[in-house]
Amino acid sequence: MKYRYLYILLLFLALSCCKDNEIDIPLPKGRTLLVYLAGDNNLSHEVNDMHEALLDGWNPKTMGSLVIFADSKGGKPMLIKLEEYKDGVVSDTLRRYANENSASPELLRQVIDDTQILAPGESYGMVLFSHATGWLPEKAFRNPTRWGAATNDGPQITPRSIFDDGGREMELADFAAAIPDGLFDFMAFDMCFMSSVETAYALRNKTEYLLAAAPEILSPGFTPIYKTSLGLLYKPQADLKGFGQAFFDYFNSQSGPYQSAAISVVSTSDMESLAALTREINPQLNQEQIDQVQFYDRNGKPHVFFDFDDYIRQGATPKQITQLDGLLSKIVLFKLNTPKLIEIYITKHSGLSVYIPQDGLPKLNDAYEETEWRKATR
Repeated sequence: MKYRYLYILLLFLALSCCKDNEIDIPLPKGRTLLVYLAGDNNLSHEVNDMHEALLDGWNPKTMGSLVIFADSKGGKPMLIKLEEYKDGVVSDTLRRYANENSASPELLRQVIDDTQILAPGESYGMVLFSHATGWLPEKAFRNPTRWGAATNDGPQITPRSIFDDGGREMELADFAAAIPDGLFDFMAFDMCFMSSVETAYALRNKTEYLLAAAPEILSPGFTPIYKTSLGLLYKPQADLKGFGQAFFDYFNSQSGPYQSAAISVVSTSDMESLAALTREINPQLNQEQIDQVQFYDRNGKPHVFFDFDDYIRQGATPKQITQLDGLLSKIVLFKLNTPKLIEIYITKHSGLSVYIPQDGLPKLNDAYEETEWRKATR
């Protein structure tokens, strides 16, 4: 932490001492929203659409600062701040980065530091966009059965982790380490599989609230609702439920496979208590029982994302189920889902997913043992 603050101080001094090109350091005002678009992958075409949607949705008269980190194919990552100009809104490029890996923890940390300096706020929120697979190690989602084997070139299904930059990925532990403790009031994930107990536990000291989905988020994600609902994220107490409702309403109004969505608002403050109860219950399911638990990933067996409540209550006593219900009511503040997500029927949705160790995934099970959640619950 001391190096981060030293970096901020040095950059502030460098900017304030510049004579030829004076830069005004803005005073904190309202909430600063940082939107991190890690799109140097097959989602690159969506980065510009999101930028345009944010331009349409941001109102300088009623909202705090909006800063966009944008990285897409063919260009260098840049930090952009929306500004009022005459009767409209324009994008002002604050910085271009030599580090071109938007899945780099070092770059993420630097972007957060730069945002605090160049667009300081009384509080901060963060929206994140890219590919993601929650806690899973880099490239494990491609083929979980073969992950960690000597040859790891099985059939590619979807190369996702937390951020994807040309095949380079960031793992959950590195992501959490790059986020300053307590800086963000909320973190909203326009990314798949991020509403999990593993993610919420890892970020429990980083932010108070998560807006995320237990299964996939279909394209175009949050983009269609920025124009009408961006202001909800700038309320003194960010209206994450309202934003989540707008997201759900958009997809629920679609037809066919596009009528697919699930979204949750999760409070991280009671995750320690949930871990303690999970450790006490400690479900022991055989593979046949595991196969009956609600799953959220579409890759076929073995599944790696299961509904947390459906799993944990199978090993719980009536008294523990009452405790579980009470805790989840305090942790999952809001949840909605369509009956089906593409071809998966969602009959049970607690708002949180979990990984269940399975005999056929020994390498992945070993990796799971190193997660903060697993260490707290075993």
